[in-house]
Amino acid sequence: MRKVRTRTIHIDSGKITTVALKKRLIVAGLLCSFSTSSALYSDDVISEESVNSSESQLVQADSPPVLFAPTPNAKPLNEVEKPDKQTQTVSPTVKLSVDPIEPSITPSKPIVVVLPKQQQDKQGTQFDSLLPETGLEGWSVHEGRQEAWQRDGDSVYCQGAGGGWLRTDKEYSDFHLKFDYRLQAGANSGVGLRVPQEGNPTFTAVELQLLDDSAPKYASLRDDQYTGSLYYHVAPTQKPQLLPVNEWNSCEVICKGDQMTIKLNGDIVNEINLAQPDEENQKESGAKWQLAKRPPLGRIALQSSSSRVDFKNLQINDLAVVTHSGVKYVELTTGEGESLSDARQLTVHYVGQLLNGTRFGDTRDLGEPVTVPLEGIIEGWKYGIAGMKVGGRRRLIVPPEMAYGSQGVANLIPPGATLVFEVELCGFER
Repeated sequence: MRKVRTRTIHIDSGKITTVALKKRLIVAGLLCSFSTSSALYSDDVISEESVNSSESQLVQADSPPVLFAPTPNAKPLNEVEKPDKQTQTVSPTVKLSVDPIEPSITPSKPIVVVLPKQQQDKQGTQFDSLLPETGLEGWSVHEGRQEAWQRDGDSVYCQGAGGGWLRTDKEYSDFHLKFDYRLQAGANSGVGLRVPQEGNPTFTAVELQLLDDSAPKYASLRDDQYTGSLYYHVAPTQKPQLLPVNEWNSCEVICKGDQMTIKLNGDIVNEINLAQPDEENQKESGAKWQLAKRPPLGRIALQSSSSRVDFKNLQINDLAVVTHSGVKYVELTTGEGESLSDARQLTVHYVGQLLNGTRFGDTRDLGEPVTVPLEGIIEGWKYGIAGMKVGGRRRLIVPPEMAYGSQGVANLIPPGATLVFEVELCGFER
């Protein structure tokens, strides 16, 4: 059954135009098992003779780079290290299942999952507490003094300079975060979102600014330095109605794909698309939008202040669904078309990203979706797209053993790399 009217892109030799070549190269990024005689790749090296074009270079500023598939004799990573030091053996092949969303894989050892304390909001959504019953287990201090951060009943606080950042040990990609915070007069704090292992979260991730906006010393700041902004990037679209210093304000942050929504005391004060600036920000920056290159996955981090800052009721709803393979997916848009089943070919738009934020491919740069054979896509996609509907979008978080393993891709994908994809299912053919 044909679901969309689009041209299937074949990987073959011969003279091709620049646009056609770009389409074929981006398709190669989804494939994992073409014949080694393919004219477009051999041992992860493009043959200039086979494509007869200077467009075959790996690094191109004006188009998506090439993403090669593993060679047929590549050895994937078959064991994933778990936090409890157990390992899970992963099958090297997975068949896309029609009925269950998660194909069945039996781990070599049982995995014991300790569930955090849960709470329900008024809508019935389950939230997990980010704080343990006592102490700060599950958190660590980055670029600061461990003793600067303390527990006080159900809250955590930092008093005095040098506290750096208090970060969760667990990483999150897409989530609904809730917390209350309290500032002393003149305090300047923030919350880092999707924070990587290294570097200052203000510059390596994005920071939600929390400030005593009423302090006279902050009267002449930029709009994107006040409470509710993505610090030094995006000013609040609505001025937050904040309570006086030394009183508790409530905050919510929803990160879903490239979209971020910030609420303060129940009001939406900022909505940001990391992949595309609004007209005002584009005009003011005068430069290419860079937030899309920030990490798509990372820790939650609380910033210290020279004045005391308190946080409590730290709760999170992790939006990622974990399959048995270790592949995670987030439903960005459900879609209203037919559910994917018995597919022979897929037609998709996709963006591929490394954990450091580097985007290695974006089919929208080509203007049209690409069509690929189901049997050729990497194993992680088979888990991540199962159950999708036409018109739907998902974010896939693919561990290395479900993608390019310990081999990686020369000059493009590091060995052992976890990959993040945003996939839109445009159609499929049976």
